[in-house]
Amino acid sequence: MKKVLFISYYWPPAGGATTTRLLKFYKYLPEFGWEPIVLTVENGDFPFVDPETLKDVRPDTLIYKAPNISLHRIFAKMAKNSKDMFVPFAFTEKNSKGIKNRLSRWVKYNAIPDTRFLWKKFALKKGLQIIREHDINLIFSSSPPQTNHRIATELSRLTGIPCVGDMRDPWTDVYWLQTHSQRWKWIHKRDQRIEKRTLSAMAAITTIGPSLVDLFQKKVSVPVYLIHNGYEPVDIDIPLRKNSKWTITYAGSISIEQDISAFCKALEILIQNEDIRHNISIRFIGNFPEFVKQKLRLYSFFEIIDFLPYMPADQVRRHLVSSDLLLLFIHVTPEGGVINFKMYDYLAARKPILAYGPTWGDAAQILHRARAGRMFEYDNIEEAARYLLDLYEKWKTGQSGVEIDQEYILKFTRRNLTRKLAEIFNNCYKKT
Repeated sequence: MKKVLFISYYWPPAGGATTTRLLKFYKYLPEFGWEPIVLTVENGDFPFVDPETLKDVRPDTLIYKAPNISLHRIFAKMAKNSKDMFVPFAFTEKNSKGIKNRLSRWVKYNAIPDTRFLWKKFALKKGLQIIREHDINLIFSSSPPQTNHRIATELSRLTGIPCVGDMRDPWTDVYWLQTHSQRWKWIHKRDQRIEKRTLSAMAAITTIGPSLVDLFQKKVSVPVYLIHNGYEPVDIDIPLRKNSKWTITYAGSISIEQDISAFCKALEILIQNEDIRHNISIRFIGNFPEFVKQKLRLYSFFEIIDFLPYMPADQVRRHLVSSDLLLLFIHVTPEGGVINFKMYDYLAARKPILAYGPTWGDAAQILHRARAGRMFEYDNIEEAARYLLDLYEKWKTGQSGVEIDQEYILKFTRRNLTRKLAEIFNNCYKKT
């Protein structure tokens, strides 16, 4: 069996989408002839911790950990009252108070390529040790953080082993650098040069959506392949009985760029009918920044929202399949390439999806093709309210809100997606 060195700052017990994509590749790759060996961080700073992810790690897997100097911990000591040190950029307030908090945020925006860059030195040393001790055939890195790719391409240059880079997000084009950015222009230009040099050193690039394939392919001549985030098939026994109330569920994170007021205004129109108001249940699952709850408090239905904390993926799936409507907010970006990680779990739950975002973007196209729901522009309040009313009336009469294309969504199972990744690995390996 061929061996692939996985390089990722995030690894169990880190939780969230940042870990799940890589962990599912790791799970299925041996079926297709590739054995992962893992290089990750020692005592990492993780926004989300999920000990349940450790259960997915095979006991015989070789896992190496490189030490790290943590900028996050340094600034956490400087600004002891700050809650934003370990939180991704998009999920913190833009107007953090206090000089130390503002300095911390400035560092987050201007660190090149990200705040994990101090890990590179230690990871390179450990990576060379792994390559000396094992017959590594390929190097695979996944971002963010982009530091993972800098480590991978440097190891590739030093050893001649090809590397494949997985881009879960854009690099210098990521949305939080395009809006309200505190990044200095000369730093951004330098980061762009590093991005192009790093991507050009890869044997292949994978990314999560069609628009991102186009984005990266315009930057470099390296082949760029589409591998969606995907889902695990739902194997949960939920009684087939109607909920006592029409249950709307949102699961995931919410950044300041996602305008939840669009849904709130549509729902306010709907619940002017008292009968509907008393027959609605709303669940928000995840660890939400305070600005999310502040926005929701502006609306009359705030008191009926049930806020549930971040929980393991299996528990979230139980809530999804027992819901009547799933809620989704998509970031608006110039290329329209954002496809929320949670969207695939929504598809697997086979429940209607109400989504907000660019109606011409990648996520909207998948939603339309799957016949799983509808995407609305953030300013389309009245039409979204009519769609809500239609789904509510179908629920009340026991009708299905959607007729999902089951065959189409099977292409997004993580086993099928990993098969495609293994084919890319094989092609890169054969060229060496």
